[in-house]
Amino acid sequence: MDIARIEAISAGLPPGHKVTFDVNRAWTPATAIQVLNSVKARDWVEQPCETLDQCAHVARRVQNPIMLDECMHEFQDHLEAWKRAACEGVKVKPNRVGGLTRARQIRDFGVSVGWQMHIEDLGGSALADTAALHLAASTPEAHRLASWLCHYHLSIDPVPGQGARNRQGFATPPSEPGLGVAPDEAMLGQPVAVYE
Repeated sequence: MDIARIEAISAGLPPGHKVTFDVNRAWTPATAIQVLNSVKARDWVEQPCETLDQCAHVARRVQNPIMLDECMHEFQDHLEAWKRAACEGVKVKPNRVGGLTRARQIRDFGVSVGWQMHIEDLGGSALADTAALHLAASTPEAHRLASWLCHYHLSIDPVPGQGARNRQGFATPPSEPGLGVAPDEAMLGQPVAVYE
């Protein structure tokens, strides 16, 4: 079924459009190799297997470019992926790696080794999306594959009408100072903890 789905989606893409098939760790290495060597499509495949070891094994045996995501938690994971030629691209998610500074270090490393990147955040508000989009916008175009805004999944928006928004398939970071958004602190509620 995965082979048929991949072929159908690829065949239906308009000229000039690209797709990333997000397997999201669902395949064993054997299944990944079988599926990817059976399809004509040479589109991106994201996180075909659970671990970096498994994805590196697959990457050496298929022609599709591999994008890593869920197994990338810190800079060392990115360095190890590069050493093992485990991918041609990665997802860079500031919330997962410890904030914008660490995400920028990883992004800069990705640029230096020639990776293409999805730069976005996960499960956050428009605040997190806007921060990630600023990082994406500052990435050289040759290395910026895509970004995705995930705040539309939330029922509460602490910055209504502000920040990065999807407008006909495109999002642009605000040009105001800082993140370019001013959250309504009353909407955020009481802090869970305060450190002074």
